[in-house]
Amino acid sequence: MLLHKTTTLSIAFFIALLHQIDAQNQNTQWRFGQNGAINFNNNPPGSPAGCAIQTPEGSASIADPTTGNLLFYTDGITVWDANDQPMPNGNGLSGGTPILLSSTKAAVIIPTPFSPGLFYLVTIDEQSSNKGIRYSLVDMSLNGGLGDVVATQKNLFLYATTSEKLHVVPAAGGCDYWLLTHDNPGNTFVAFKLTQDGFQASTVLSTLGGVQGNGAGHLK
Repeated sequence: MLLHKTTTLSIAFFIALLHQIDAQNQNTQWRFGQNGAINFNNNPPGSPAGCAIQTPEGSASIADPTTGNLLFYTDGITVWDANDQPMPNGNGLSGGTPILLSSTKAAVIIPTPFSPGLFYLVTIDEQSSNKGIRYSLVDMSLNGGLGDVVATQKNLFLYATTSEKLHVVPAAGGCDYWLLTHDNPGNTFVAFKLTQDGFQASTVLSTLGGVQGNGAGHLK
């Protein structure tokens, strides 16, 4: 009986592992620069036509984690759908100014834990401006399945900084995420935890290293 239970658990674990391995295609579609596009689902990778983005600096894109098909992409100000069209409510985000488009990172996209089809689109402004870090919720069930920014969940304030640094790492346990930034000027890293309930109210501050006086540049 013990052998039977152990075997059953092993098979269940193996199936779950296969599912995790299979669903790792969210980063296979890149959109960037002046109409730049790469599809890493092909071998060799291809360059899809029609990409609408035109930015000298930050951008973000995401694909379906199972199929690898493009879902949407952004320069931090506009969100385009898989057909390279702006989402109906996908203009006027806060990841820079439309003229300069000069935020190093501009935006990151984070899947909402345990909510397939919902994504947090987090923007970070140029250091010369004052919009800081804000987030919007993209719901892929809207706009006939092409997705749209939820009107009541757009450009919500998260943190005041003139840094252009933004990064995302998985949290322990593999379900939640940490959103990281840095103050400017200063020597403090700021971390926000994203769970299935959204961004937690408390932040984690880590003061170390030299004082940063220039908000531009990446955080890795």
